Amino acid sequence: MRGPKEEAQARAAGEEAIRRPILGPDQLDDLARTVLALAREVWVLRDRQRITELVLADRGIAIAEAIDAYRPDAETQRSLDAERAAFVQGLLESLAPKRG
Repeated sequence: MRGPKEEAQARAAGEEAIRRPILGPDQLDDLARTVLALAREVWVLRDRQRITELVLADRGIAIAEAIDAYRPDAETQRSLDAERAAFVQGLLESLAPKRG
C-alpha cells in the first residue's frame, strides 16, 4: 500500500505523461490522413445503412428495431471481435507507418 507521498508522486508522473506529446511533427500528417479516411468511411457506412433501412422499410421490414434487439451468438461475436481487432490494427499502422 502506498502512502500519501507515493500517491502524490504517482499522480505527478501520470499528469506528466498526459502533457507529454504523443505524436511528433512527422506524425501529424499521418494522423490527419487517418482521420480523413475514417470520416470518409463513416459517411459511406452511414449513408448505406440509412438507405438499407429505408429500402427495407418500404418493403415492410422494420430492420432498425431488429438490429437494435440483435444479440450475436458466440461464433458471430468471435468473428466481430476479430474484425474489430484487424480494424484497430490498421488504424494503428496508419498512425505509425513503416518508413523506408
